[in-house]
Order: sequence, then C-alpha cells, then structure tokens
Amino acid sequence: MPFSPIAPPSAWRSIVKAVTYRLVVMCADATAIYLFTGKWTIALGFMLASNVYTTALYFLHERVWARIRWGRAGAVAPAYPLAGPPAGLGPSAGTSRYRPARPSKANTTP
Repeated sequence: MPFSPIAPPSAWRSIVKAVTYRLVVMCADATAIYLFTGKWTIALGFMLASNVYTTALYFLHERVWARIRWGRAGAVAPAYPLAGPPAGLGPSAGTSRYRPARPSKANTTP
C-alpha cells in the first residue's frame, strides 16, 4: 500500500517503530550509565528496567498521536484508529482503507 499522509499508521507500524526506537535508546542508556558508573552490571540493569515501561508508554503515545489531526494537511480523523476497519472493509476486501467499495456498473445485474 503506498504511503498516504492522510491514512493513519497501523498498530503494527507503531509496534515496529517502538521496538526499533527502544533498541537505539537501550544502547544509549547502557553507554551513558556505564560512563557514569564504570560498571556494566548497573548499566545493563538500568537499561532492562527502563525498557519495560518506556516501550509501553511510547506505544500508547504513538497511538494517541495517530488520532490527532493537528498538523496534517487535509487530514481526516480515522474512523477506526486503534483496531482497524471491521471485517469486510479495508485493502484485503478490495476497498479503500476505511470505506466499503461502491458496486461498479459493470458488475451489477439488471
């Protein structure tokens, strides 16, 4: 599916972004704490503990911002921001992301 600045990010995209972001921050945290303490055990312990709660908070923060229209040109609030469209709607059903397909005139019977 091509990128659209109007379409909201999927939950899976937010999860992948959260995980990759946390990997970068974990390395930075461990390095910074090691530089202050000179002990890798303290640095790694801090890194693991902070990773648990900050990953969850980042994911929630991302999902809240996915619902905010501010700053998006021509943005429309997503109809199904957290769970996605109901069954039968969306790209897998051959429709746009949030609207059911209109029957084409070629497929209708008289």
